[in-house]
Amino acid sequence: MTVLLWFTADLRVEDNAALALARTLGPVLPLYVADADRVLSGRQWQFVAETLAGLRENLAALGAPLVVRAGRSLPVLERMALQHRCRHLVHRSPATAGLTDLAARLGLEVHRTDDAALPAPLPFARVPGVEPGPIPTARGLGLAPDPCPHRQAGGRTRALSTLETHLGRRPAGPSPLFARAERAASRLSPYLAQGVLSAAEVAAAVRAAQAGAPPDRRPGRGLLQGLGRRAVLLRAAAEAVPPPGPAPTGRLGAWRAGETGLPFVDACLRYLAATGWLPDRARALVLAVAVHHLGLDWREAAAHLGAMSTDHDPRLLGPLARGSAPGAGGRRPRIPDPVAEGLAMDPAGAMIRAWVPELRRLPDGGALHRPWRWDGARSFLGRHYPEPLVDPVAATRAARSGGSARQLDLGLAGRP
Repeated sequence: MTVLLWFTADLRVEDNAALALARTLGPVLPLYVADADRVLSGRQWQFVAETLAGLRENLAALGAPLVVRAGRSLPVLERMALQHRCRHLVHRSPATAGLTDLAARLGLEVHRTDDAALPAPLPFARVPGVEPGPIPTARGLGLAPDPCPHRQAGGRTRALSTLETHLGRRPAGPSPLFARAERAASRLSPYLAQGVLSAAEVAAAVRAAQAGAPPDRRPGRGLLQGLGRRAVLLRAAAEAVPPPGPAPTGRLGAWRAGETGLPFVDACLRYLAATGWLPDRARALVLAVAVHHLGLDWREAAAHLGAMSTDHDPRLLGPLARGSAPGAGGRRPRIPDPVAEGLAMDPAGAMIRAWVPELRRLPDGGALHRPWRWDGARSFLGRHYPEPLVDPVAATRAARSGGSARQLDLGLAGRP
């Protein structure tokens, strides 16, 4: 009986419970559906496409190359199941609306698996006569051009190399500095989001690297803690992240473009656009500024952060973004002062000078973080760099007291 093995966010052959199960049920047809509705941006698809190319080779070595078909997930699954007389569907995807009805109509037995520590992958019997098909481009999926010059590359080989590099570094102590967070971060999040690596194998690699090392030099301590936090978040209720809308104007457009007039916030947003990644603390800052200081809808902020992030995982971003909204979950979210956060994470202004070149001519010190206090601000702001959308002190105070940023007398603001 033919087994349709549906790959979603488990793009690996190692430590893959779905693959291990599928091979015991009959000849396997490994399938990935390139569904534009499941991807928020071109940069994310390019990462996935690079990963699929490697996965195709790894599956071919075990029995059959990965089959790729473009379209909506359920219609493609139905077509493939009918064409190849499949009797089993094995997958690791979260509950998919309509899948139960589809399976009942086609007489498919559905097996949904979870992560499990497994031995090395074993060969499987293939389904003959199936054309693998091309891996579509982002343009072929109708995704808008999305340059990301410093994006991480996809693929299992890159994932393992990134893990090895991280574990080979000397452990760094905790620090609020952006530059140190950038260096100390494992950068494994996009590989975990797409299942190129499993959390179990990453944890095993950390423990192996720690074996015999002195307590103060054991690598990967922060990585293990991060995996633990990730596991907790993944158990929370899913919250959908919408696709980004058309190019906006006003506050949302300025925030998305990194032109809020708050230098460190703008630097973070521009860095995200160029790299597809932000440290957790910086990501939390730009989200909080959008929701609490600028009064934007959390869904609009989440849509942009999701689309810009190569490591986007809707199971993680959705609940976090929803939790940032005022009154969410019956608790008060943390509302940072954007200037104070900038001074803590980038005290010398190196991040601002690198990503907000309009401010390079400003003197060292507080002027970089508060250009409106600079002596030359009157002739500079509004011409070379935007005036701040809100007075950060007043907006922070209002947000912490439960007020609305849109009701403030903005004073310093240069945009509606």
